[in-house]
Amino acid sequence: MRHVLRRHFFLLIGLLTLCLFFLVEGLDRVGKTETAHALAGPMRVLIVPMYLVWLVIAMAHVAIVGPVGVPSPFAAVVWGITMVAGLAPYALADYFLNKCASIFRKHRRRK
Repeated sequence: MRHVLRRHFFLLIGLLTLCLFFLVEGLDRVGKTETAHALAGPMRVLIVPMYLVWLVIAMAHVAIVGPVGVPSPFAAVVWGITMVAGLAPYALADYFLNKCASIFRKHRRRK
């Protein structure tokens, strides 16, 4: 577990943010608006990288397909791809952080 937290810290933050996104939406739907509003504040900050990816995908989707959208079975596939692609910034942050850490460790061993 410690290895996972070390190697994929930002990806875990992204997954927890996505879970928080669905939790806030669910709480709002069942009428627990006070709790949803309290959780929405931190979520708005954490979800910015995900929103940026979703924005690019939405723009590409409208440019390619148009405002009508895709048929229902394909819409579910596109939605799933969009959710997974939203985690890309967090995975890239993990990759770059791990790459920088390995370069730093190599440099430190040489001294």
